[in-house]
Amino acid sequence: MGLKIDDPIHIEPLGDIHFGAGGFMVDVYRKAINRIRDETNRITLFMGDQLDAITPYDKRFNPDMAYEHDIDNQRQEWQNETQPLIDEHNKIADKYRKIMAFLHGNHEYNIRGITRAYIENQFCNNNNLQFVGSRAIIGLEFLWKGKKIADHNKYKILAIHGVGGSKPEAMFEAMKVNNYMDIFLCGHSHQKRYQCETVMDFDFGKGRAFEREIHLVNTGTFCRTLSEGMDGYMDRKNKVVGSAVGTATLTVNPYQEKISGHICQGHIDCTGTIILIKKIDRSYLFELVVNKNVRMNLVEKASISINGVSLTISKKTKKGFQTWIIPHTFEETALKDRAVGDSVNLETDILGKYVERFAGH
Repeated sequence: MGLKIDDPIHIEPLGDIHFGAGGFMVDVYRKAINRIRDETNRITLFMGDQLDAITPYDKRFNPDMAYEHDIDNQRQEWQNETQPLIDEHNKIADKYRKIMAFLHGNHEYNIRGITRAYIENQFCNNNNLQFVGSRAIIGLEFLWKGKKIADHNKYKILAIHGVGGSKPEAMFEAMKVNNYMDIFLCGHSHQKRYQCETVMDFDFGKGRAFEREIHLVNTGTFCRTLSEGMDGYMDRKNKVVGSAVGTATLTVNPYQEKISGHICQGHIDCTGTIILIKKIDRSYLFELVVNKNVRMNLVEKASISINGVSLTISKKTKKGFQTWIIPHTFEETALKDRAVGDSVNLETDILGKYVERFAGH
């Protein structure tokens, strides 16, 4: 993959996209597609509800909520917008799977015109994607030059489109029943949430009990909760809390044996100024200065987006932060055209914003 042994891997699921829905935000989806395509250390899976096919047939919803009712047209739009990522997925398929799996959601289940054969033939077989139904157990193993990176380099993932209703808390509880996993991913609720819990386990090799972490994620949406001048998707569902469009992402660092979660919404928080670009070996070190108010939201090892490219803050500085950019990301994004003194758009990790708010700043 062209990465260093201690480079993190970002898992950014794509779900609850809703091609055809009036609230679908194609510009945010395009940014996510390009981000996953361009960054070697970013992988994904489709979590379901790629289409909004249910709206014309479900009496709960006003048909005017959809800008496109034809299922084939919705699917073709998904294909067109997703094609750049699919091309990259197939280009490197002999090395690793950029797209781990394809799940269907309730908007693609038991809907007139959509069958398992339709999903397999129109979404998966022609794009070299693995169809896994509405839930999947995925094994993820990290190797460096064919060898283990650390003692714990294997992770078990449970991915479910939806379970336990629409409330994230109920989903988290339902996912854990009878499932012994490291990572739990769930869509359907249109929420972006990350929750880390500690459970007890036993190491037979060492003959002792130990604590380990499990990570629970609601993976987000690309469909606005509310849309001016029309019924929004969530207007017709009871007791659902609105959530801004965007994705929740897990960062796995197998070398450090750490997992962390962060959330990207596709919004610009501020601008920063590049004061250093230094090539070291094959990678590039960027240093930026930012406004004092924004520095409160910066957290080392957390994520930050520069001109839509999601990166990791390697170090906080007195006036800003530093970040490392791997060769593939540098060459395949507009970051290669940036120079010292340039102003760039920044989006900080939303979890850092929550920390700031709760701390009373």
